[in-house]
Amino acid sequence: MKPFGKLISFETAWEIIERHISSVERTHSINIDDTLDRVLAEDITARYSTPPFDRSAMDGYAVKSEDTTDASKHNPKKLTIVGVLYAGSTINRELSNGESIQIATGAPIPAGADAVVMLENTKPSDNDNVVSIIKPASPMDNVAPKGEDIKKGEVVLTHGMCMDAGKIGVLASQGIRLCTVYDKPI
Repeated sequence: MKPFGKLISFETAWEIIERHISSVERTHSINIDDTLDRVLAEDITARYSTPPFDRSAMDGYAVKSEDTTDASKHNPKKLTIVGVLYAGSTINRELSNGESIQIATGAPIPAGADAVVMLENTKPSDNDNVVSIIKPASPMDNVAPKGEDIKKGEVVLTHGMCMDAGKIGVLASQGIRLCTVYDKPI
């Protein structure tokens, strides 16, 4: 006894399905909060670079790399600490030769600085306003350049992508509140 009647081949079943379905062409614009598991009907171009400025990739000291040339444990380069920068803060001062600014990961690189020396490559000094650099830095060491993650004008999401939390986060980071998606199939 056969529990099923006559079975058709996969190919025949696929042909039947294709004859009876059509692609969804209807689209509408919706709030990004409602796009989870929806299919994007447009390309999304970045409005802003991310990060929007050169930022510190490490906790340490923002410096002019030339001030650290030949620094070592036996020949530390002493730099005056002229400020502190935290993520989200700014400083209205340009770094001069012989100076450093204590900096946290994510903080903007101050004007005049071209590198960050990691805390591990410094040692405290007897003077609270001086840091001793024990390893030289090269330009852009420990600096995440503007646009490293996303460059303004680049396509960041493409037509046909299924939206998930990460893609919705990209929209939000770009200040996009509405996007065009395909209607759900009926």
